[in-house]
Amino acid sequence: MTGVLVVAIAALGSALLVRVVRDFATRRALLDRPNERSSHATAKPRLGGIGVLAPVLATGVLLVAARMTSPTLLLPLGATAIIAVLGLVDDLRPLPARVRFGVHLLLATAVVVPSWARLPAAAGWLGGWLPVPVLAALAVMWIVWLTNLYNFMDGIDGLAGAQALIASLGLAFIASGIGASTSLWLLLALAGSSVGFLLFNLPPSTIFMGDVGSTAIGFFFGIVPLLPETQPVSVEPVLLALSLFVLDATWTLFRRVVAGEKWYTPHRTHLYQRPVVIGVGHRAVLLVAAAAMVLVSGCAIEWPRASLAGRTALLAIPLAVFATGFVAVRGLERRGKSGA
Repeated sequence: MTGVLVVAIAALGSALLVRVVRDFATRRALLDRPNERSSHATAKPRLGGIGVLAPVLATGVLLVAARMTSPTLLLPLGATAIIAVLGLVDDLRPLPARVRFGVHLLLATAVVVPSWARLPAAAGWLGGWLPVPVLAALAVMWIVWLTNLYNFMDGIDGLAGAQALIASLGLAFIASGIGASTSLWLLLALAGSSVGFLLFNLPPSTIFMGDVGSTAIGFFFGIVPLLPETQPVSVEPVLLALSLFVLDATWTLFRRVVAGEKWYTPHRTHLYQRPVVIGVGHRAVLLVAAAAMVLVSGCAIEWPRASLAGRTALLAIPLAVFATGFVAVRGLERRGKSGA
């Protein structure tokens, strides 16, 4: 019942805050205007991610104040808040990519280094095979990449919010089962705040998340395995829960680099964007994507109790889902060209 209450309070707080931010951004013309990357045709207010992050950060502060968790939680919470502020600045006045990346790298390192002793447990299977310095380097890369790829994947109505909701619920289920109470409450708060945001972001949306939300959510998911827990939610279920985002962003980046394209420039070639480009509605794409997210989140839930053979199958499922989506999108594109 307490978990339901956390979700409900976070949802209500998020909805109220997103409404206030939407109205303020509209009055001040803080709008996301269509560009080469956009999948929308009209300018809409951004900054809705403020409403997603605020309940999560407030929950963490309350946990520390009530002595329900270690004060060391304030470091990863503070780093997440700085990522959100950086995203807010970038939403209002775009920053150079090297500045954003440099801050992401610095904050990821600031979270990883004090977590040195917890890295083997956070790394799961890899923790028993690799030395801690290597795990630390991989952890920093993981956090920075997840921070940025989540931003890349925030390109159509409802997608980033739905991923935050579905992944956080799946990971909260795992956290509950292993007694990771700090992670549990924060993930439930994220689930609730995602619901509040989606009330305004489902197709047709009236506000976008913006970098203030997408980068901070990606960063938060990246540091979940490093939260102060006796037994943390390890990186494998986090990777599984977010696997479709990871696969889409990573494959698209790889393809653009191989093709000699400027990978850092705006574009609409992510797998989830391509159906929209040829005329498929946001709602249809979101429904299919959400169903796939539920499936891979279920794989994440199964991970802790699966055998070695079972874990191999669980890792294969997201790859099969992504491959199926890739083939389906290519088919839509070919039919669209033949009918043009």
